[in-house]
Amino acid sequence: MPQFTNTYFDNASTGWPKPPEVADAMAEFVRNTGGTYGRAAYQRVYKTSSMIEECRDELAKVIGVGESGNIAFTQNATHAINTVLFGLNLHDCEVLVSPLEHNAVMRPLERLRETSNVRWKVLPAKEDGTIIPEQIPGIITDLTRLVIVNHESNVNGVIQPVEKIREFIGNIPLLVDTTQSLGSVSFEGDKWGVDFIAFTGHKGLLGPTGTGGFYVRNPELLSSLIFGGTGSRSESMEMPLFAPDKFEAGTHNTVGIAGLLAALKNRPEQDWNSSDFNGLIAQLQQVSGVRVLTAELQ
Repeated sequence: MPQFTNTYFDNASTGWPKPPEVADAMAEFVRNTGGTYGRAAYQRVYKTSSMIEECRDELAKVIGVGESGNIAFTQNATHAINTVLFGLNLHDCEVLVSPLEHNAVMRPLERLRETSNVRWKVLPAKEDGTIIPEQIPGIITDLTRLVIVNHESNVNGVIQPVEKIREFIGNIPLLVDTTQSLGSVSFEGDKWGVDFIAFTGHKGLLGPTGTGGFYVRNPELLSSLIFGGTGSRSESMEMPLFAPDKFEAGTHNTVGIAGLLAALKNRPEQDWNSSDFNGLIAQLQQVSGVRVLTAELQ
């Protein structure tokens, strides 16, 4: 009987297959750990809280930042981006965006345009969407309050020169959406001077859906988006003012974070390289009737 390979090409939507340790860790948590994060003082809570802090530490390594306590968990990157955009209290200003932003960015910006007079302009770019950093100063104005860059496009694979972009925007805050890139493309948040980093757990990191979050260099810049229980300062009616608690109201997705931690600690080895990928693109471009939309091949 012929053998068939289950070939999966939809990693822009979600990463698959996951490392087997992901399912094992999630099942182990449900069966034998339990407990919430920071809500009490007994062994299961200690174990759960330690697991979540370990996951923060592992994420800090992947996004290249030194302060893991400034990483907040959310249900996905969309939630993370909304927390940043609405937490900045933007109004009567403009935001610069790459030409390849996801609706996770553009729809919140459209809402801010309707409610807070926040206008957006597209950064100068090449035909494939690659930003031209040297031309950015020409569109910055006194009203520019934020620059948003999709690190890697889910449409054509363009990878933006984040470090170079930082060089040409000066001290304007920079939000980078790493949804598509994290786990497959290196990222140096501290070195590149990124102020906000949004990520998801279920794509390149190969964790479960329902996991994600963001890093904020200066938590004081952001207001809380959602209000509720945190397990800290419970005697107060006000949200805690310190990170990550001010951004993590409600019970964490502890099962999902257990799976994400397992994914971070059990990364599969990549068995292809850029030459293989470029060869595939070249062959697809030779197929009659097929038009391939791609970034400039490196």
